[in-house]
Amino acid sequence: MVASKQNSILELPSFISPVKLLIVVAPYYRKIADNLVAGARAEIKQAGGSSELVEVPGALEIPTTIAIASRQLDFDGYALGGLAVGESQKQMFKVLQDVVPCMPINKPRYLMGVGTPCDILGA
Repeated sequence: MVASKQNSILELPSFISPVKLLIVVAPYYRKIADNLVAGARAEIKQAGGSSELVEVPGALEIPTTIAIASRQLDFDGYALGGLAVGESQKQMFKVLQDVVPCMPINKPRYLMGVGTPCDILGA
């Protein structure tokens, strides 16, 4: 007999002051990327935060975008979207390898839309 699958929903975070998050998306599949961004923005807003969106043509532009944003703008966290939608797992890991060193280590990071067990473990 197969055990029933149970999903968990995390509680929304609470913040002492409003947070500002950067969402970087490479919309390979426009509809999927738009849905991911809409969901992220809704959750951020519900938690009392705000966000700015930067679209890049492809996943290879994400590292440069994150590097520039982290040096020039003061965001409280970073979300990457559309990275695993169209690129191979190998390409996704290469981009993550390039992105992570550009991100401040004291800020939250969220990888939107990565959901296979191998992707999650590898990221």
